[in-house]
Amino acid sequence: MKVIFDNDLLSLCAGAVISCVYIAMISDFIYRAVKHGIRGMAVFRVFSAVSAMALVISGLTANGSLYHAMSSDIALSSMIILVAGSAGARYQEEIPLAVLASLLFASSLAVAVIRLILPSESGEAGISCWIPVILSVSVILFTFVKSVSDFSCIREFLKGMTARKYAHAVVTCHFCYLYMGVVLFGASSMTLSGAAGSFMSVLCTVGMLVLHVGLYLRISRDTVFILYDGFEADFTGRMDRILHPEEGRTRSDSGYRSTYERLNAFFEDRKPYLDCDLTIADIAKELYTNKLYVSKSINLCTGKNFCQYVNYHRVKYSMELFRADPHLKVSQLAEMSGFHTVASYNMAFKLIMNESPGEWCRRHRFCGGGQFEKSET
Repeated sequence: MKVIFDNDLLSLCAGAVISCVYIAMISDFIYRAVKHGIRGMAVFRVFSAVSAMALVISGLTANGSLYHAMSSDIALSSMIILVAGSAGARYQEEIPLAVLASLLFASSLAVAVIRLILPSESGEAGISCWIPVILSVSVILFTFVKSVSDFSCIREFLKGMTARKYAHAVVTCHFCYLYMGVVLFGASSMTLSGAAGSFMSVLCTVGMLVLHVGLYLRISRDTVFILYDGFEADFTGRMDRILHPEEGRTRSDSGYRSTYERLNAFFEDRKPYLDCDLTIADIAKELYTNKLYVSKSINLCTGKNFCQYVNYHRVKYSMELFRADPHLKVSQLAEMSGFHTVASYNMAFKLIMNESPGEWCRRHRFCGGGQFEKSET
């Protein structure tokens, strides 16, 4: 068996780091099992971690150093969790995949035991050569079982398709692509010698270890995406609108109306329109949303754009000011209600009331009343 660095200290450090990673995985599994119980194929998560520890420690013990096949050992253990995590609720899929995962676990333990029993010069090279064969056969069987299961129930599969199921299937498929890429990269590194082969082997080992941890976290947390949970809600929401456009449109309209109601309440309570430099970004920040959502909410509920909506409230407020004090001039009303210039105030007022502010003020100066004649919607 080819080794990477013939150094006992490096071997000890590598074994300690990898063991700590898998001990953390096992501890997490025990915690979740105590808290939530063990359901379905969950037990294979801990089998995967145990088999990885057994293979890596036996390989380090047999070789006395870091060895080139270490990435293949972790790949064999990762295949257990990949197979088990892909099983659906249908028995014709779950049972064969459970059997395959069990065989992979038994094979990995057998390889680890044989490495420790047989002398390294007679048994290690031969048994390690079987790991790529086991991986190849397991990938073929895994693909066959998934294909038969999915295509034999294609109607039920499509009928029950949701955005989350679609996202889960897509991400799982990409995990498989990434897994096979690292496996092939690790196999090619074994054909190289010198520093290039050692570097590629270490890189593949680290990559497979990260992939194994990622698979565990994704399945144990029951999430589609590992690093950013917030992206899952956004992605599935968009996919739901594509798969179920009418339902998505109803939910979307409801969300816009909810935002519009909060916007109205904010304008009534805080009167932000009195700030002549008010922007839609300021409003979006106050409502904890984005500019596009505010704009769409206003347009959907009123048919106006943001500037028209703000000017509506400014004109309404200027009329209230005039009713409270009929001696105010048009220029004062414009300034006090948030307009930059009298000209912009005249234009907005006439657009809403169909008369200039001067004409309206003359009609209502001594009447002490009058209604705001245009409704907001």
